[in-house]
Amino acid sequence: MMTKKDITNISKKLSSKTRLKILEILDDEKLSVNEIREIYEQKYKDIRRESIYRELEKLRASKLVNREYDDENKNFVYQLGYDVLNIDLKNMQIELKNLIE
Repeated sequence: MMTKKDITNISKKLSSKTRLKILEILDDEKLSVNEIREIYEQKYKDIRRESIYRELEKLRASKLVNREYDDENKNFVYQLGYDVLNIDLKNMQIELKNLIE
């Protein structure tokens, strides 16, 4: 069960437009930092790899994003932390777009 502190922490993490955009990009996909950056730059604007990584680590600390090692490609990939929050970004897509525009 989530505590009030957990909910507050998650709310803070979702207050960033950059982090919301990253969550939208990760919808149902496992992506590396470089893949996330490429998609982010195609859809929104230029962003440094380090910035993407920093935002991913904040999301990971709140368990909104999970990270695992991809043996085949020899790097880490990130995905949504469905095990913590049962969210359906496809149904929230309109709301997310309104928040990030």
